[in-house]
Amino acid sequence: MYCKVCKIEYPEGKKFCKECGSPLVEKGTICPKCLVPLTLKPDEKYCNECGALLTQPISRVIKPKRGSSVTWLAIIFGIISAGLVGSIILYHYSNYKMPFVERYFQLFELKIWKPPPDTLARGRAVKESVEVFPIDEEICWEPGKLFYCDSRKPAIPSGRLKKGEIVNIISVGKRRGEEQSRISVKIRSSTGMTGYVGVPGDVEITRIFSDEAAYRLLPAKLRYEWEGNPEPPIHDAGVYEEFIKSFSGSKYFPNAKLIISLNYWAASTLYEDPGQPFLEKDLKKAEFYRKLAVTNLKDILTKFPGSNFAIIADKYLKKIERGEKHPYVTQDEKALKSIWALEKELQK
Repeated sequence: MYCKVCKIEYPEGKKFCKECGSPLVEKGTICPKCLVPLTLKPDEKYCNECGALLTQPISRVIKPKRGSSVTWLAIIFGIISAGLVGSIILYHYSNYKMPFVERYFQLFELKIWKPPPDTLARGRAVKESVEVFPIDEEICWEPGKLFYCDSRKPAIPSGRLKKGEIVNIISVGKRRGEEQSRISVKIRSSTGMTGYVGVPGDVEITRIFSDEAAYRLLPAKLRYEWEGNPEPPIHDAGVYEEFIKSFSGSKYFPNAKLIISLNYWAASTLYEDPGQPFLEKDLKKAEFYRKLAVTNLKDILTKFPGSNFAIIADKYLKKIERGEKHPYVTQDEKALKSIWALEKELQK
């Protein structure tokens, strides 16, 4: 059995990863190149996503080669900022290590995250295989900052990823003449960036990386690059609805509907008044997500009358019907305090 998140093997009979809690899968159920879960017929031999031959086992776990011959190291960060809007509510009703949040991340990963095709193409162009491996240093981060730090040095108190905890690192190898190594890193962590709600990628490079002093510990001259989806923030109604349905019949069902309703409201606000240079105003999408938010909130009122969730849903619904914008997107201080007051009511 194998954890596709932590890249750890387990003996037969184990069902969940002891590190992250993810369901374990058999090795043959993951593509060895792009790590996409496979849904193949018995006679199919190639991955539906990248065309990789599937008769070979998953690539051996290796570490990146670093040496004096590398003149500079380009580290390409692909960040998944997939924090749930209204996560304070989520926090008070469940533990962040529970499958509630894990399932949300997994749905987004399956829908959106794949190694960029051009990155894989570069790997083939230089005749280097694309391997998956854990890092040999820790990666430390703060909201709005992300950088390597030497594992022998103290990590930053606000958070760190230990050795091997990186979800996906792709080594594309060196190019002759330029002698470059490229590493693509995917970290399942919200960047703390305002306006990036449930969004994979799409982070301004000037806002995400720390200054030079933070990465002097690496044995190479660093060149940071940003490579990601240049499209607007992604709100996928299919992922959201699947997330809600996955809790049907459980005590977390109204929680899931309320959380996703807030995400729909946030998406509507973003498309109505983007406030981002790369996001175009789209009133049709804004109305689409607004209707989804209203539908889910009304459903809570119908199915869970008198509950705390219904009380809060009613207050959110009135805000939306009055045309108010989502305060987590606008960062309106007064509106934020109003939302926080509502969330505190759920703790009673």
